[in-house]
This record gives sequence, C-alpha cells and structure tokens, in this order.
Amino acid sequence: MKTHIFRSLPLKADSRTTRNQQIFSNGKSQTYTWEKSGGKTDSTISFPYSKSGGKLQKGIKFFLFSIWVPIQVLKHAKKSDKVVFMDLETAALGLLAAKIKRTESIFDIVDPFAQTKIKSKTIQKLLDKIEIYIARHFDKVIIPHQSRIKYYSDRGISTNRIPKMHIIENVPLLQDGNHPKKPNREIITIGYFGTLDNESRGIEWLIEFCKRMNGKYNLLIAGGGAMQNKIQELSHSNTNIEFLGPYSALQIPELYSKIDFTWAYYTPKIELHKYAAPNKFYEHIFFKTPIITSSCIPQNKEIESLGSGIKVNAEDFSASEMEKLDRLISEIQSKKNEIHNRLEIHWKENYEIYYETIKRSEVCA
Repeated sequence: MKTHIFRSLPLKADSRTTRNQQIFSNGKSQTYTWEKSGGKTDSTISFPYSKSGGKLQKGIKFFLFSIWVPIQVLKHAKKSDKVVFMDLETAALGLLAAKIKRTESIFDIVDPFAQTKIKSKTIQKLLDKIEIYIARHFDKVIIPHQSRIKYYSDRGISTNRIPKMHIIENVPLLQDGNHPKKPNREIITIGYFGTLDNESRGIEWLIEFCKRMNGKYNLLIAGGGAMQNKIQELSHSNTNIEFLGPYSALQIPELYSKIDFTWAYYTPKIELHKYAAPNKFYEHIFFKTPIITSSCIPQNKEIESLGSGIKVNAEDFSASEMEKLDRLISEIQSKKNEIHNRLEIHWKENYEIYYETIKRSEVCA
C-alpha cells in the first residue's frame, strides 16, 4: 500500500504536508506539490510549471494544475492505496480519479479555499458550499481544529452530512532530542518565524516596538515573503534586528533556542484568523517559550489557563499599547520558571504521544 499526498503549495511551505506523510504512510509515500520553480525534486513530484507570471498566466497554470492532479492519480495510484488531497484545487477533480482507481480518498481541509484564494464575499459563500458538498463524497475528511466546524456553521453550512470528519491538530513532529537549552540572555529576544506578509502578522508593529524600546529588545526574524527585502534592509541599519532569511522545519528547534518570546500575531481584519490553527501555538508549548499573539484566535482560553502568553493589539501603534507589552513581558519573565514547568506538563499530558494515538485511531484505520 502506498500513500499519495497532493498539495498546491511547495513542500517546505507547509509542515502539515510532511506530517501527513508520516501519519498516513505505511512506509511508502509520494508527495505531489506545486514548487515555485516547477519540476521534479528529490522529495516530491512537482507540477512542471513555476508559480510565476502575470494574472492571466497564473490563471491558466492554475487550471492546468487542477487537471494535472487527477492525471497523476490515474497514473500512479492503485486500488489498495490512499490518496490525500490538501486543498480544494487538488480535491475537486482528484476525487473523481480516486473513485475511478478505487483508492481510499481523504480530504484534509487545511484552510477553506474561499478564505485563502478569493476576495469576493459572494463567491466565497458559493465556494464554501462547494467545498463541503465535495467533502461529503470523500471516505474521510480532516480539519486542523474544532473551530473550523464553526467556520462553516457561521456561514449556514452544515457539516453533518460528511460521513467521517476527524480533527488532526497542527501538532509539530518534535521530540525531546530536538530541544536545545536556552541560555540566559541579557537582552530579551523576540522571534518571528513564518511568512513575511504585509499587514496581517503584525510584523510592522513588532519592528516599531523594538525600535521604540531603544535596544531593550532584540528581534530575530526568519522566513520569506512580500516583506523580505524590507526586513533585510532594516537588519542592516538596526543592530537589534537580525534577519535569517528562509528556513526549513528542521531548523525550528535551533531558532527557538535563540529566542525568549515567540511572535504569533493574527490580525482580526482577516476573517479566517478567528478560526486559526497556528503551528506556533503548539511550538510555544513544546519549546516552553511564551507566546505573543492576538485576542481573535481560538486558542486564547488555553493560553490564558497556562498563563503562557500575552495578547496585543498590533493595529494600535500608540505608545500606551507598546508600553503595555513591555510591562507584560517583564511580568512573564518574572514567572518564567513556573510557566516553563506548566508548559512541560501540558505537553506531556496532551501532545507527547499525539501522533501515536492518531495512528491507532479510526482516521488511519
């Protein structure tokens, strides 16, 4: 038996793809992605065209990619195999091919297609309905958090008719051996590791905060995206801002060993953020690193009960809001040993054998 996993993003862009390889694979798996440069790599079969181009070019490539997916299923999958689709654009036509080959079909709705690809509210509602309609015809459906059921119900769409819906959270595949110790630092370091998007992750606010605090904090940023060149320039002109560029999942333990707080802000202006399932939430528990986030994410109650985080409003650039964060960081630092112990216990009780339990569950049966 072989597992075939389809994702419309580059392999390194989403660690959930790699996790699915390990969850559903019985030793043999093949990943099919859309790499930025196109073409086959050592670890994945990629759609042969790059993601670059104008609006028309991208539209044509997107259409061709949607056709390429079922061709790969028909070409490579066998009756006893599993096929996992991680986006609507892979699932829409891929499901038909999986039915023809009589494989087990799994739809992992990592993010609602409408919220990540479409701006029109009217078209979003239509695509949400199409997504759930297609999901009803899969053997199994996976979501990363309970809040995603609420996402559809808030739009008047019932998921009750989906035969088998399972929750597999974005718990990182980490072990204690991946846990470098943090040295005691004279200057507190805040880290942001992720996509460098404009005006959605609060990166602009975080940079301004570190500038205004006059060397009281260091900022470590790693990732790629729209702000990459700007942050590279800032790192050259500000001694307390360090930019490491793009990183891989294997580097995450080392990155967390360099920081005292992890930045995981989600702007409430983006609707999907109210239903977010951030990797950083689980990472902050495993690496025993306090988290700075926003009040809109669904994990806030858990963070509050652990006393392991700070909520900020990164839409507000006032001095009072930045002074508030400075004060709260000092409070967290004064309790860091007890927070460390709570996070260690919480990880062991809830996530240490998470995937062993998943592999024994119905979703992997």
